[in-house]
Amino acid sequence: MSSLPSSPPVLSSLDSSNLPPQPLLDAGDSQPSPVQAARSSDFPTTPHLPSAGVKRTASDMEPATPPAACSTDTAAILDAIAAVRDVMEQQRCSIEALRTDASTRLDELQVNVTENRDRLAFAEAQITSLEDRTLDTDQRCVATAESLRRHVDKCDAPPPAMPASPAVMARLAAVESVVTKLTHENDSLRALLLVREHTRSPSATLDSPPVTPSAVNDPQVHSIQNQVTQLSNRIAVLTCELREEERKRDNLEANSRLYNLEISGLPVTNEEDDNPMRLAQQIVHKVTNGRVRGDEVDVAHRKLGGPKNIILRFRSRTARDRVYAAKKSLKDVSRRDFGYATDGDIFLNESLTFDRSSLMRDVRAKVKSFNGGKVGAARCKLLTDRGVIKVKPPNQKYQKIFCLTDLEGLL
Repeated sequence: MSSLPSSPPVLSSLDSSNLPPQPLLDAGDSQPSPVQAARSSDFPTTPHLPSAGVKRTASDMEPATPPAACSTDTAAILDAIAAVRDVMEQQRCSIEALRTDASTRLDELQVNVTENRDRLAFAEAQITSLEDRTLDTDQRCVATAESLRRHVDKCDAPPPAMPASPAVMARLAAVESVVTKLTHENDSLRALLLVREHTRSPSATLDSPPVTPSAVNDPQVHSIQNQVTQLSNRIAVLTCELREEERKRDNLEANSRLYNLEISGLPVTNEEDDNPMRLAQQIVHKVTNGRVRGDEVDVAHRKLGGPKNIILRFRSRTARDRVYAAKKSLKDVSRRDFGYATDGDIFLNESLTFDRSSLMRDVRAKVKSFNGGKVGAARCKLLTDRGVIKVKPPNQKYQKIFCLTDLEGLL
């Protein structure tokens, strides 16, 4: 068994010949330098390990005592480690607080996101419902516009009377049957009354036909009179309902004509060369000085009955109103400007319903008769505004006219 080295290599290498010269201690120096401490006998030495076969003792196994400088450095390092641990503990607490705050905020954000998703889903459902309603409304508007357009395309002829509702027709049928029955009863009653007067008159002779007591029945006469009164009231009610139905039908037709205008003063000279669409587009361009294009006119045709006026329908109300507002410029336009051989005035008016056209003729005649010989503010003015006839008496405002009785007290 080999023996251990007698001393550590480090200590064995400390020789006075290998160390640099060290200065001597002065009177003020309290501690020697490390080299002097190594040379001194106070430097701890590592004990020699016993040789092989020699039993080790407890004193041989005791470690060397560290110097005072190492103890001071170790305490400083321990203090620094403790300070670092304190700082790390504070940072850990701060990190835990931040983590807790972040977790709380994350939970709140998740709750907000869930609520926003629910709100977004509800809003999307509402938008879908509104889109469906809008689509349904658009389809209804398109269908109504097509129906009105087909109806207006036939507006050159007097429109047929709108059929009454089934309830009104049933009431009319019942009234007609009751009126027929009452007519027969009334004839019988008149005959009975004549017989009664004949029997009461002094000129009655024995040759007159006898009158039985059952021939004249006063309660029956009163019953018939009550029935006649009731039927008269029912007829008055039905008459009001029919007038209301006619008024609604007239308003509906007037609304369908709000896209139309009527041109008069351009007669038909040649059936083959007549082109109402071309004339309508030329007049629109002439009246508006090009501000409204000719392709804004959707349909143009001549009326079938009465004067061969031109009915033109526009694609939009805006274009129609612009053309109608500029109608005064037709005062400087003659039919020669459109290829006619003779001169003549051209007029641009609103397209009225058949009933309102008849009323307009009567009102125009009365206004013309009223304005005979009058000038300036003393004259009465007449116009139409969106299918409604209006009259302005002297020193008054415009009044709407729906029937001839509305003129009473105005002219």
